[in-house]
Amino acid sequence: MACALGPDGKLKDASAIDWYNDPDDDTPFPAPPPPPASASVSRHSDEVEVDGVTTDAATDDEDSPLMYQETKAMGDADHEGAKQCKSDLMADIQTIFTYDVKAINPDTGKEEAGHWCKVCKAKGVTRKYCFLKGSVTSLHAHVRR
Repeated sequence: MACALGPDGKLKDASAIDWYNDPDDDTPFPAPPPPPASASVSRHSDEVEVDGVTTDAATDDEDSPLMYQETKAMGDADHEGAKQCKSDLMADIQTIFTYDVKAINPDTGKEEAGHWCKVCKAKGVTRKYCFLKGSVTSLHAHVRR
């Protein structure tokens, strides 16, 4: 039960509440005792003390290679699941741009590889502003404009 609530669940009168940080109090409230140390680990040894019982935390040398292999297998499985194809990373770009290996560059008149902006072409923007030869970063910059 909270100290500000009475046994009936209603708020107590201010005079009936035990105040712990009262500036008018002549004797300060005593500090709480430190929490008991139930577990401690020494940085310079492999021993762990729990509730007064000291145990050796080091694993057997025979278990270490097996634990390493198990941990490595879990990490490799996580890494394998995180791999993505370049086409997956460019999915947003592919919805707006089409890649053309043999496009005629409207600026130079030469055959070059580049991207056509579908949105700009649909809006009737001049062809030279629809053709881009840059990287994915420049394509993203084009979309932001």
